[in-house]
Amino acid sequence: ETYKKFVIQGMIAGFMAYWTYFKLGWDYIWFPLVGNIHFSYLYPVIIFLFFIVVLNSVAFTDGLDGLAGGLGLIAFLAFWVIARMLGYNMIAAFCSSFVGVLLPFLYFNVFPARVFMGNVGSHVLGAVLASLAVLMHREVAFLFIGAVFLVDGISSPLQQISVKLTYKRLFRMAPLHHHFEKLEWPESKVTMRMWLFGAFFAFIGIFLALL
Repeated sequence: ETYKKFVIQGMIAGFMAYWTYFKLGWDYIWFPLVGNIHFSYLYPVIIFLFFIVVLNSVAFTDGLDGLAGGLGLIAFLAFWVIARMLGYNMIAAFCSSFVGVLLPFLYFNVFPARVFMGNVGSHVLGAVLASLAVLMHREVAFLFIGAVFLVDGISSPLQQISVKLTYKRLFRMAPLHHHFEKLEWPESKVTMRMWLFGAFFAFIGIFLALL
């Protein structure tokens, strides 16, 4: 199962890295206040790794009712604003459509969930978000827009590395959202707090994307 998942992720990431570098001729990433920085042949490697990290982070975050879907909704709203401000009207329309899709899904996905996202849904969500960041050259902004995804996702491998090297746990349970459950936070409280942090960092991401 894990092997198949990584194969699928590699195919998605590899296709995007190949298409942007070899077909579109892109080799740069936009940085706030600096502008475009060219990475030459390292660009497809960066894009490949970017996709792998985002896909896994979103998949790891999909562990509580409404968590990944709500954070995804916030991220799409942020990209909607960015796309409109930067003049990517087709992308803005796409983002608005995805928001319209996520709203009814969340109605049934919030606690207690009657519909679940699963790996198929989380991979689609992660792939689309990563694609939007790359297409608008706002990968750096996504580090903030998707900050909760990334922190929650990276907590799991950090836990594994810590256990192997020091035999100690960084968290009571990984990914991070389960750590708060172990602190006896209700599931809905963890989800709502992470939504709030997601919204906060999304505003920062929008601000940075427009500098």
